[in-house]
Amino acid sequence: MKVLPLSPSQVFETLVLVWLGSALIRVVYNLFLHPLRKYPGPLGAKATTWWKTYIEVVKQESMPDVLLRLHSKYGWYTLFDNTSTPPYLLPLALSQC
Repeated sequence: MKVLPLSPSQVFETLVLVWLGSALIRVVYNLFLHPLRKYPGPLGAKATTWWKTYIEVVKQESMPDVLLRLHSKYGWYTLFDNTSTPPYLLPLALSQC
């Protein structure tokens, strides 16, 4: 078996392509196959966890204000992060605050 020599740039390009491919697969999974996909909420929040970073860093909005706006738009069962508390437990979590 002959091993092909790889340059550092080829290794870097391969790692970037693997990372982008896995990110794309994760977005497709979150949007179409995730168990929480049926709950209402912004598309960006359903697709990736980077949505919260975008809201706070780029748009300069505080997350509590955004969550209140989302709850007024979508109701109490709002999906704002695909890794957070499941929406059916959110009223229970809020009642214990």
